[in-house]
Amino acid sequence: MIFINGIFLGAILFFASIFDIKTREVPDWLSYSLIYFSVAASLIYSIIQANYVYILNSVLGLAAGFVLAILLFYLGQWGGGDSKLLMGLGSSIGIGFSLANIDFFVILINIFIVGFLYGFIYSVMLALKHRKKFSEGFKNKIRTKPTLFLRRTVIIIVFLGIMASFFLPLYLKIFTIGFTGILFFIFYLWIFTQVIEETCMIKKTDINKLTIGDWLVEPVKIRNKIIIGKSKTGLTKKQVDELRLLSKKGKIKKVIIKEGIPFIPSFFIGYLVFIAYGNWMLFVF
Repeated sequence: MIFINGIFLGAILFFASIFDIKTREVPDWLSYSLIYFSVAASLIYSIIQANYVYILNSVLGLAAGFVLAILLFYLGQWGGGDSKLLMGLGSSIGIGFSLANIDFFVILINIFIVGFLYGFIYSVMLALKHRKKFSEGFKNKIRTKPTLFLRRTVIIIVFLGIMASFFLPLYLKIFTIGFTGILFFIFYLWIFTQVIEETCMIKKTDINKLTIGDWLVEPVKIRNKIIIGKSKTGLTKKQVDELRLLSKKGKIKKVIIKEGIPFIPSFFIGYLVFIAYGNWMLFVF
């Protein structure tokens, strides 16, 4: 990674995090500025050094970021702002051809690890803030037939695993107890996540406060006719404009949406971890 690209990347991720926390939206100009600057700086550096590797790495990083961004976007895991910023991250960091030069993938791993911890802490804070609604939602969720069946199944597996561990060699005992413990944790984490989404992230919002990428909880209807349906990728600019036009005509005032957790701070923190510890995979493999 070129030094100037690293400085610019840190600044962009910092301001993008602030925008994401405050408005749940990252301006396109931030992401596009990062992409254009990174590619241009890499090209200039390649010309100065008479070495095409720098621009090649930047273009490959951009391509890898684009593929991953498209995949996560259409799977409904990330919004458009996250996806574009990932492309900028790829173009800035670049992709090399050796284990010592895979910084882009190291930062991605950092982002997902930090994102998991950050998302969990953020969710716990939401649960505490809306503890009454969360508590009622958790009780109702855990008592539904599908969840109750899964809960009993998990408890039986954990019980059998613990009982079997008394008769197994040490290495199998550790594996069995570890596996059942992880299964138990994942099940209740899944329940926790579901309840958080259903009780703390769903709200009725004014049409004028909608942003591109907001997820509709239910289709928008006028006189029982669906105007805009639900989508994994969230609302497009055209749909937001259409809803605002309908609002001006007095046909609809509010819609129910599901808020997401602002994920861009994970990009910034993951990048800071990389700056502090570098390519830690060199010490693992």
